[in-house]
Amino acid sequence: MKNTTCAKCEGTMEVGFSVHTSIDGARQDKWLPGEPQKSMLLGIKVDVNQWIPITTYRCESCGFLESYAKGSTPA
Repeated sequence: MKNTTCAKCEGTMEVGFSVHTSIDGARQDKWLPGEPQKSMLLGIKVDVNQWIPITTYRCESCGFLESYAKGSTPA
């Protein structure tokens, strides 16, 4: 990350990630291009070759979150 200063209060930002949990455990959130398409079995269709992990920075002072999806590594 280029800027480690919070855009809201100028506090220090720390790196982390958003997580979601399901019956099979915890996973890092990911970004996908386009609109969600319904799937008959699994909620929405997902092309794992297009998803990008989301990195989130949190301000230690005010709690502001700033998220980035950079790269193209399938998980």
